This record gives sequence, C-alpha cells and structure tokens, in this order.
Amino acid sequence: MLLLGIANTKPLRDGISKSLREFWAVALSNLNEQCMLISNPNDGILMNPPASSTDIEPRWRTYLRGAAFSIPALFILAFSSVFLLPKLETLWRDAAFGATSEMAPSAMAAVHLAYFVTQHLVVIAVTVIAVVVLLEWRSSRWPRYRRASVGIAAFLANTAILIFITAMFMTALMTAPALLRMK
Repeated sequence: MLLLGIANTKPLRDGISKSLREFWAVALSNLNEQCMLISNPNDGILMNPPASSTDIEPRWRTYLRGAAFSIPALFILAFSSVFLLPKLETLWRDAAFGATSEMAPSAMAAVHLAYFVTQHLVVIAVTVIAVVVLLEWRSSRWPRYRRASVGIAAFLANTAILIFITAMFMTALMTAPALLRMK
C-alpha cells in the first residue's frame, strides 16, 4: 500500500465519519425542531406573521400609491377617447366595418363604454371619492382593507383600459384589409 502512495487511512476515515455523523445529527435535530414549529403554529417563531402584514399603512401613502397607478391609465383613456377613437370611427365608416364584421357590436359597445366613462369621468370620480370619504369617516374596519381595496381598484382600472385599447387596436387591424381593397 505504501508503494502506491496510500497510507493507512483508517484514522482519517474515522475522523471524517465522526464529523459527518455529528453534522447530520445536528442537522436532523434542527429539521425536527423546525417541523414541530411549523406543525404547531401557536408556539413557533417561524409561524409569526411578519410585522409588515400586521401594520396598517398610512392613508396618504395608500391613496397616493393608488393615484400613481391609476391616473396615467385614466389619462391614456381620455387621450384615446378624444383623439384616437374619432379617427378609428372614420376608418370604420370608410371600410364599412359595422356591416361586414361580427365583432362590430362588441367593438361598438367598447367604444360607447369608453365614451361614457370619458364624458362622465368627473361624476364617477366624485362618487368614488365620496364613498372613500364615507368609509374613512364611518367605518372602523376600513383601514384594515384600505390598501387591498385601493390596489384592486387600480388594477381593475388599468386592466379595463388595457382591454379597451387592445380592442381598438384589433378593430383597426380588422379594418385594414377592407381599406386596402378599396384602393
């Protein structure tokens, strides 16, 4: 064995195996403790909720964040309704889009809805603000749900406006072949 360069490795193997046994014993005992903490949520450090989920965010921060996410989409809706939709309606008229497409009723419904929201944006905004003021003033549970409610409302507004703009784009693409045939 010495000719091959391998010495007696029994002491080395015993030392390594002893170290590995100690390592795995500690690791398994820690794993066992963690499993017990997870299985019993009433007395475990791991199952305590983080401080950020139990704290109530200040109202100014919640409403500022909601406005920061909603106002750009509302401006895009207003711009689309004032400048882009009249041009798109001209394209529809020139291509006889309403007479030849099955999507025309749903496209027209989206256009009418966008016009309604744009024309009544002030009334809708005042109504939403009045409801929020009433909730802040009269409801003791509102602060707990404020952040989620404002976040969901901003998400839904952005989603609706994105769907509307996608519908505008798709109808414009659908009218393009009819306009090419006219020339």
